[in-house]
Amino acid sequence: MIYLQIHIKNDQNKNDNFFIKVYNLFFSNSCNKLIDLSDIWMLEFTNEGIINREIGLSEELIPLIAMPNSKCYGFLSDTQMTYDDFRNEKFKQKEISSKIFEMYWNKLETFDND
Repeated sequence: MIYLQIHIKNDQNKNDNFFIKVYNLFFSNSCNKLIDLSDIWMLEFTNEGIINREIGLSEELIPLIAMPNSKCYGFLSDTQMTYDDFRNEKFKQKEISSKIFEMYWNKLETFDND
């Protein structure tokens, strides 16, 4: 397995008007809310470069969501991007150890991610 941490600033909701924000707060599913709050992603790739698991974290490295889980298949794994694609992109990134990835994964698995 290969592990990568990337920084993707989520500015998607900054320009939403008040009514859209209220609607999203009450009617958007919990996965989407946590994905929207995630600015940093830890990714586990298979040896073939396919995303296996992903963890969304806040800017302060607070783990928010781990996927796949019982409610969400994934966020970045839905893009079909490979390890090489992520390494070639222009966002901030660094390789991490399996130990660090598992530490964050286990923190969220304790709460069943639900």
